[in-house]
Amino acid sequence: HARIGNAVGLDTPVSTIRLLRRLRDAGYDLGGPGAVPGLDEADDTVAGDALIHALIAAGGQDEEWLTSGQLTDAHVRVTPEQYAAWTAHLPAA
Repeated sequence: HARIGNAVGLDTPVSTIRLLRRLRDAGYDLGGPGAVPGLDEADDTVAGDALIHALIAAGGQDEEWLTSGQLTDAHVRVTPEQYAAWTAHLPAA
């Protein structure tokens, strides 16, 4: 958890919020109001903090914090076959 959003010289949480806002503005469906923690906050720093705290609260894939059993049973695991099926309709470009 100590490395969430860790990047030298980059405010990763704020950058992520700004990127998500641009995606939403371009028409991508990010869910309804409140679906992405922090996204609707006016202050970028507050928004980034809300996003990071939500990610930490939701858990993670950090082996320092989870057991191997938790990692194995994680519901966020996607097989290469699932990913290929989900993205098969997208143009190659």
